[in-house]
Amino acid sequence: WDERFGELVAYKQQHGDCNVPARWPENPSLATWVWNQRQDQRKGRLTDERQRRLAELGFVWDPLEADWEEQFAALAQYKAQHGDCNVPRHWPQKRGLGTWVPGQRKRQRAGHMSQDQHRRLVELGFVWNPEEAAWGKQLAALVQYRAQYGDCNVPPRWSENRGLGKWVSHQRGYKRAGRLSLDRQRRLEALEFVWSRQAPKKAGPRGKKPST
Repeated sequence: WDERFGELVAYKQQHGDCNVPARWPENPSLATWVWNQRQDQRKGRLTDERQRRLAELGFVWDPLEADWEEQFAALAQYKAQHGDCNVPRHWPQKRGLGTWVPGQRKRQRAGHMSQDQHRRLVELGFVWNPEEAAWGKQLAALVQYRAQYGDCNVPPRWSENRGLGKWVSHQRGYKRAGRLSLDRQRRLEALEFVWSRQAPKKAGPRGKKPST
């Protein structure tokens, strides 16, 4: 045990941690020994003295939990910089974070996420369904448009929000193709949304109707 511990100390000095890869070519048996220490600790077979020595070396007992904490800290930093948790898949500043984020959504849907992890992500403002969130954001913009102009007939190239006119057109297309959910139809119709593109335009109660 002391011999292996010395090898782990040397590994830590060289690599900065105790997470020996499973098939590390320089010392394949060291990774097996590391795995055995975690198993012995979990089963109560590791002495207090050995636990202490490993802990002082920075040994990680649960590498999956440690990785989650590292990625969560990186996500919190991203949120502080960018204002949201929607990390691009190939974000270069933290390798793996862009794939970790959708991985958390899959874990949550599969019921594999702890309540504590779920709570912490919610408190950070994590978006579980980005497509639904994007749709809701556009709907909110349409509500503002209607409040200003009196209808939902956004010009296709409205300069104040170029994407809104395209989004409105897409909703009509989805409805015709039968791809718009009943809930979304209901929410749009509550705004007196007109499904026909040829609907007449009218001046709203506030301000001049924007031109196309």
